[in-house]
Amino acid sequence: MIQKSRYRIPNQKEFRRLEQSVNLIYQAADYFQEYFVGRKMVYSTQKNEVELYFSQTNYMHLCGLYYSEGAEKFFIDCLDKKVNLKSLLIKKDGTTMQKLQVLPSIKELTSPYVWLTGSGKYLRLEFDYSLRTRKQILALTLKNTQSKIVPQSLLNLKSKEVFPKGDPVICIYSKSLLGEELKQHFLKDGLDWDDYLKD
Repeated sequence: MIQKSRYRIPNQKEFRRLEQSVNLIYQAADYFQEYFVGRKMVYSTQKNEVELYFSQTNYMHLCGLYYSEGAEKFFIDCLDKKVNLKSLLIKKDGTTMQKLQVLPSIKELTSPYVWLTGSGKYLRLEFDYSLRTRKQILALTLKNTQSKIVPQSLLNLKSKEVFPKGDPVICIYSKSLLGEELKQHFLKDGLDWDDYLKD
């Protein structure tokens, strides 16, 4: 549950940054809609595998924003390119702008340049797994909720001194939650899809 008390009204300078970032916010929402929403995303390393479930309501929190009309409406308005910026609050801890800075790199989450880490702790954030870019630009932390693994937070790693290294992801694919439709995103050279797509 998102706590409104952790957010505040942006000042003038911050509001201008939101205006400048709105197209990035829209593009990242389109990316999550195309690759993640309504799908089970599977990331495999040589030692580990996680199945990630991403819902429309996750996106607002990943951006470090609070939308007065709700998390699901925020995602829908992003897809429709009509977010009301005056309905947005930013995080009191100052991390919203850091999160927005890494949105251009979000597409690396389905590329050969993603690593999977185990659990870790950073500042007040504890996570069970994370997906991070090889060049330490961003990390998407993941939480195991007992029933499934879901996104928890988007971190800007450019300012982080210590973050779990993890292992390179060698296979990424996704499956529709509504049917059998399968998308193959990445497989390391020399490997066989048949070894990974077994149910």
